Amino acid sequence: GGRVFINGTALNESYVLDRREERKPETTEMEERLIGEGEFFMLGDNRNNSSDSRYWGQVPRSHFLGKASGAL
Repeated sequence: GGRVFINGTALNESYVLDRREERKPETTEMEERLIGEGEFFMLGDNRNNSSDSRYWGQVPRSHFLGKASGAL
C-alpha cells in the first residue's frame, strides 16, 4: 500500500512525494525482504518514479563514498 515497514513497524515518511494518481502496483507493492548486515535498501522520495533498490537490489556499505547530511 505504499508504506515502508521495518521489523513490522510502519515508518512515518512525511517527506515522501506520493501522488495517488501515479501509483502503480510495481511501485507500491513488493515482497518482504531481509536486508543483510552491511547492506542498505535505498528508496527515492518520489517513490512512484524512482529507480531504487526495488529494481537494482541492496547496496553494500563499500559502495558509499561520502557522508549524508540532514541539512536541507
